[in-house]
Amino acid sequence: MPNSYRMNLILSALLLLLANTLVAAEGDVSMHSQFQVKRHLVLSAGMDQPSDLAIADDNRIYVLDGLQSRVVVFEGSGKVRTTFGNAGSGPGQLRLPMGIAIEDRQLYVADSGNNRIAIFDISGRFVRNIALKIHKGDEYLPEPVALKVVAGVITWSDRRNHRICRNDAVSGEQLNCWGK
Repeated sequence: MPNSYRMNLILSALLLLLANTLVAAEGDVSMHSQFQVKRHLVLSAGMDQPSDLAIADDNRIYVLDGLQSRVVVFEGSGKVRTTFGNAGSGPGQLRLPMGIAIEDRQLYVADSGNNRIAIFDISGRFVRNIALKIHKGDEYLPEPVALKVVAGVITWSDRRNHRICRNDAVSGEQLNCWGK
């Protein structure tokens, strides 16, 4: 996909997040010529805190709704396709998720409130959780807030312990950490 098209799609998705907060807006929320979103479509997702997004190869936009502990999936047109996840600590449940990334048709969620990384397939089916390790001398449980997955390695930031860590995406094994 051309880089300019992908950049336009990313900008459009960011504007979608912004538009979700514009409850007082009237009529159309104009974004990009390829991405017109009616106010009722944006608000129909009912998001409370869109905190991060990822765009799949098929141009679907996966938006993390932190306060509702779920993922909202939009078509490239802005129409809500589906949602998945709910509040809790069980398999497939999230608590105050903050970051989201896609690699190899899997969705990785920084599940901050549960101190783990949750993995779903791109259709929303739960795959597994990676429990994050506490290190000797840590004052707090790890709290992942941002993540990126490249070449089978999850790199994530630990807000509570002020460090960056890396885990193998397949085994979940922690590779290394640095920082405080």
